[in-house]
Amino acid sequence: MSSGYQNRNLTRREFLHRITLAGGLALAAACTQAPPAAPNPTAPSAKPTAAQLATAPAVGKETVVHFWHIFTDEKGRAAYDEVVANFQKANPNISVKVNLVATEPYKTMIRSAVSSPDGPDVFYIWPGGSYLDPMAEAGAVLDLTPYITEFGWDKTINKFALEQVKYKGRLYGVPNNLEKNQMWYNVKLFKDHGLEPPKTWEEFDSVAQDLKKKGIHPVVLGNKERWTAGHFATAMLGLYAGRKYIAEVAAEGKDLYDNQKFVSALNHIQELIRKGHYAPGINAMDNAEAEILFFTGKAAMHFALATGEVRSMLTNAPTFQLDFFNLPPVSKDQPYTVCGGVTGTWAVAKNTRNPEATLKFLGYLMDVDAQKIIVKAAGRISPVTAAVTPETIHPILAKVTDDIGKVPDMTKWIEYYMSPAVNDAWLNGLQGVVDLSTPAEKFLAQLENIRQEDAKKPKS
Repeated sequence: MSSGYQNRNLTRREFLHRITLAGGLALAAACTQAPPAAPNPTAPSAKPTAAQLATAPAVGKETVVHFWHIFTDEKGRAAYDEVVANFQKANPNISVKVNLVATEPYKTMIRSAVSSPDGPDVFYIWPGGSYLDPMAEAGAVLDLTPYITEFGWDKTINKFALEQVKYKGRLYGVPNNLEKNQMWYNVKLFKDHGLEPPKTWEEFDSVAQDLKKKGIHPVVLGNKERWTAGHFATAMLGLYAGRKYIAEVAAEGKDLYDNQKFVSALNHIQELIRKGHYAPGINAMDNAEAEILFFTGKAAMHFALATGEVRSMLTNAPTFQLDFFNLPPVSKDQPYTVCGGVTGTWAVAKNTRNPEATLKFLGYLMDVDAQKIIVKAAGRISPVTAAVTPETIHPILAKVTDDIGKVPDMTKWIEYYMSPAVNDAWLNGLQGVVDLSTPAEKFLAQLENIRQEDAKKPKS
């Protein structure tokens, strides 16, 4: 996933046009990363309580809160505009000034803007080692840990989501949206051929063999833009190594990348590809081209995120029967985990002009009623579990949300732990893994060497 993942769904006309031209499509993800800055995180000195924030009608005459975000799509923009309007109606002395910026320029400007006197008070930022963590390390964002209990986030926000965005045990960003990877499958195709979602890898192999005999690609993966193989690889690492071990390797360097657990996970991926379980041309297709093979019945399964898959289905194949299953475990002795997590957060600039008004707005933004507006309009999975229901979101996404609440553990994408240089090497190297040109052990040894060299470089 990487820090800048964004969906762009094709229009139906684009979708059909791509089928006739190349059987292809387009769903992109871009990720850039920033080096960590000098340490000095501190907690807020004077902390108003949640009750005070909720009941104080006047923070000051025409107090302004600067709110920056990236949701430029029509539905996303409308949702946040509605939330802002409702907040201002309830708080007439607070004016929320929205700065809406497209994703790519936002990635560049937010790093310097967060410490600028003309920067945001509340702003969207990606979690992990590329954006939020370095800001926390530099003391550029407010420590929100005291507000976890004050605002009741420990009761309203999904436990995986809240833990994933912490840095050194402290909360510097509040989860904005939640995602999960799963294997999507064509319900009608499975039913027509008498197939059931596999619960073991042996069953998975059997299903794949049956599909191939019928001229159907078992699975499709479009890795032209690199992030999809990163997702699948993280999911397999989670099955073989577990969330804690991945974090220890990637974030803390307690073991080498070319450890046997990681090697086994990537060997498993290569074995699936060698068997012909994946449609050919993995690195030549983007994710949207993979979606077309899936939605047109040429491939039976597609490992992908929840929100993007459902949104694309509703746009391009509204009658398609979609369902999912989680990847089977690899061992009864290995704790089970799925791949997914927080794709964005709301943070508060440390030098916010009006802390009381800013925190009041942040608390409102994460309130269940505000989250329901966002979920219903934008179709995104909220980390505020009560906001995601069949009435506010497509039933299949409500099912994903329910599944997130039931799984024993969730592993966030490994690139969130990585430095920019290591992340780039990881995503580039995986292309060699999935096209079978690079053995798993060789790739991981190269990645470890890059990590060690990168660690020697001075951090700016």
